[in-house]
Amino acid sequence: MADEVRALADRTTRATKEIGQMIKSIQSETRQAVQVMEEGVQEVQEGTAEAAKSSSALEQIQFKIGEVTMQINQIATAAEEQTATTREITDNIQKISAVVQLEARSSLEISHASSELSAVSVALRDLVGMFRI
Repeated sequence: MADEVRALADRTTRATKEIGQMIKSIQSETRQAVQVMEEGVQEVQEGTAEAAKSSSALEQIQFKIGEVTMQINQIATAAEEQTATTREITDNIQKISAVVQLEARSSLEISHASSELSAVSVALRDLVGMFRI
């Protein structure tokens, strides 16, 4: 019976050591799992921070695109106004050119009429010179 008690005590000691080893193994694996989870949490936090930075950068890009679009619209409006003004100036220049050409023709006609009047005046003077008393 003493042998049986010793054998039982031996088995109990071995079982206790095995259970202790299993507990140590479970604790070690639990520590590793906790460490991996903490690293995962850290990576998720870093990813979240990077996503927030990306979101902020995209918002800034959208804002700048809005500003550029507004400037392009202003430039387009200014170009349209300049085109309309250029057309008006061109029309006015053409009208002025037509008036200048008309004035030039009129001046030429006046010059011809003056020459004819001068010739008639000379002829009239010659005629009047014949009637001297």
